[in-house]
Amino acid sequence: MAPFKVIVCVLFLGINFHVSAQTHPVLYGGFEYYRNTGFSNNSIGNFNVGAQVYQWKFFAPEIGYDLYFGALNDQNILNPIDPNAQSLERLEKSFNASLFTLSPKLKFGKDDAFLTFSPKYHIGSVRARGDYLFLMNNGDYGLQERQKTSAPVSFWSFSIGLEGLALKTESYWFSLAVHYMFLNTDEAFQKLDFSEYNIRTTFSNSSSIGLGLRFYWDAFAK
Repeated sequence: MAPFKVIVCVLFLGINFHVSAQTHPVLYGGFEYYRNTGFSNNSIGNFNVGAQVYQWKFFAPEIGYDLYFGALNDQNILNPIDPNAQSLERLEKSFNASLFTLSPKLKFGKDDAFLTFSPKYHIGSVRARGDYLFLMNNGDYGLQERQKTSAPVSFWSFSIGLEGLALKTESYWFSLAVHYMFLNTDEAFQKLDFSEYNIRTTFSNSSSIGLGLRFYWDAFAK
């Protein structure tokens, strides 16, 4: 919780300054897509909403809410004898995470184009789901058991990108950024217990890299 408190203090301390560029919140919404840095067959999506609280020179802090979702496709159970044969059983794992975010974003540039750097702190919970499937006589997989678990999580992510005006109006602008994050879902997945089926699962969750597109709306722009 210490990083969370530090960012909150910095954010609200900045409100006391005489802000020259932006004195009111600007709303945003966006989407991000990630791939595991180990290049395994895992992908993560993210919907995010929030606000750029104010801007003072190059300092433009943001608060928001992120919803992550994804699946660990590389950890499905395969046929231990013939990897090319259809496996008799599968364990499919997926997750979603609800997170509040704080970011002391930095912006460098002119009025209509900026280079941005955003360290962002996330705090919330991860919900994991495991589905044990068994191959039936008709060739389809049937659900034998489903388990759901949850765990608290907090982590940092970092992004660098570009912001610019959209639709030739100061009311709307967009951001395109490269993101690097450290979301760790291991604690939630390790609570899944399919030991009665003699299934041993591995839990490895490294960092992820992705692209994000975001749109801002300044309702107070003239």
